[in-house]
Amino acid sequence: MNHQGCLALVSGSASEAIPPSGPLSNHCATRTILSLHGYLMIHRLARSLPIAIAMMNIVAIPAAECGNLHGQQIEPIAIDPQEAIAHGGTAYSVRYEPRTRTIALLNGRKRIVLSSVVRNFDPTIVGAERVIGLLPEHLQLYRNANVLVYVSAIRTSGGDGGGYCGGGSETFLNFLDVSNPKPTQKASLLIASCEHSIELYDQDLPKGILGLLLNINGRLAMQFLSYGDREGSLTAVVSVDFRTLEFQ
Repeated sequence: MNHQGCLALVSGSASEAIPPSGPLSNHCATRTILSLHGYLMIHRLARSLPIAIAMMNIVAIPAAECGNLHGQQIEPIAIDPQEAIAHGGTAYSVRYEPRTRTIALLNGRKRIVLSSVVRNFDPTIVGAERVIGLLPEHLQLYRNANVLVYVSAIRTSGGDGGGYCGGGSETFLNFLDVSNPKPTQKASLLIASCEHSIELYDQDLPKGILGLLLNINGRLAMQFLSYGDREGSLTAVVSVDFRTLEFQ
């Protein structure tokens, strides 16, 4: 069996591997795309892929869907606030400024405040400021519509740090229309939350790792471990109007 490809799903077991073209094949030996009850999922596997599959009783994503994932970075997304995204001849970046507790858009030589944070909800108190910034370029899927996507975060509770969410945070995915000199926010989605029990797969805030986000047919998608009352492997795609998550 060639373990460098996506595995087909046949009656609940892994069939002969179908090697994809492109960079995806470089990841399959250690990180394989899996499907559990119809949901996309990335799972860390040992290099002995058949043994790992047998132990976990899981199978890989159907080969028919492999084409949608060719060339993608099969790793959790890390946010780099210094990263600039080029659009319309201008370089954009988004960063959190702790001194003023503001999230600012840098547009060439311009600085535009997108939002301000109340002192007690400062994300630096819980280390959540590390995921504030624009999504990486390969996930800026809406530039044709003049929309850039960035992440913001705040502390969950403004109290003394006690209680269940005293050290928790709330993370948002924001859709910014940059078609005019003064950008406007079209929508904002809550994608990680201590208060509402929303957890992204592979999130590691202290390291600036947002979690697992993917491009599925030109739309931004993400993998959750839990979303409120829903638990398990959950895949959601951002709606066409950016206002809701559509669970698959």
